[in-house]
Amino acid sequence: LGWEKSFLGYPLTNETKTPVGAGRYNHFQGGSIYWHPTTGAWEVHGAIRDHWASLGWERSVLGYPVSNELVVFGGAGRISHFQKGSIYWSPTQGARVLRQFVRVHVKQLVAPTSFTLNEQFAAMQDVYATAGIRVDWSTTENLSLSTLEDVDVGGCTMGSVTAEQITLFGNRNFVGTNDLVVYYVRSTVPGYNGCAAHPSGRPGCVVVRTASRWTLGHEFGHVLGIHHVNNNNRLMTGNGTFNITNPPPDLASTEVTTLLNSGLSRPI
Repeated sequence: LGWEKSFLGYPLTNETKTPVGAGRYNHFQGGSIYWHPTTGAWEVHGAIRDHWASLGWERSVLGYPVSNELVVFGGAGRISHFQKGSIYWSPTQGARVLRQFVRVHVKQLVAPTSFTLNEQFAAMQDVYATAGIRVDWSTTENLSLSTLEDVDVGGCTMGSVTAEQITLFGNRNFVGTNDLVVYYVRSTVPGYNGCAAHPSGRPGCVVVRTASRWTLGHEFGHVLGIHHVNNNNRLMTGNGTFNITNPPPDLASTEVTTLLNSGLSRPI
């Protein structure tokens, strides 16, 4: 990391055996390095380290770190991965333990123009962190399907899909059974920011290139089983995600329960 010139600075302890097991650690001015024979050596620092310490360090449910602190989708969020979960931190959410994850694949017919993929995924992670869910962006594939760039979604009703949706959602290369797919298109017919109606067994959504930064998380909320509300402070507002008034938008406790029990959000 750069010896004492790194953000860790100088050591404050000798190498010390952890209270339980075969682990070792050193505390430094700016954080710590933890090592275990099955995980290797990783740094942990800042608010994430403080939160891990409050849980009981390596004796907590999370176990030992398995990554350094990472930037989340190029945004303000930070994350450290542990043996049995992750700790996410952002200026808006503070430090939160993530014990479940959703795996997302991007299929791009038309590139987003209003907000980048990084911005949309960062926004989704920030909201889903309140539910203890980590958002993993697994693959990106560009699809050459010009006839589906303006895709017919009918009434955009869950359980009812058009022939074009069936064709579009058939593109699931590299996608596991319970993985989620987002298809980026130029527009839907009729016009929506996105649509979460999908064929059975192909969980996913359509998002248009001009959608808001919150549309991705909103549509996947539908896929995971939560519904519209008449409240512009909430992710699931039915008044359009461009009208969210107090970002980041909220998830209600009942919505969190539904997300965690969806079967598409899985234990880490």
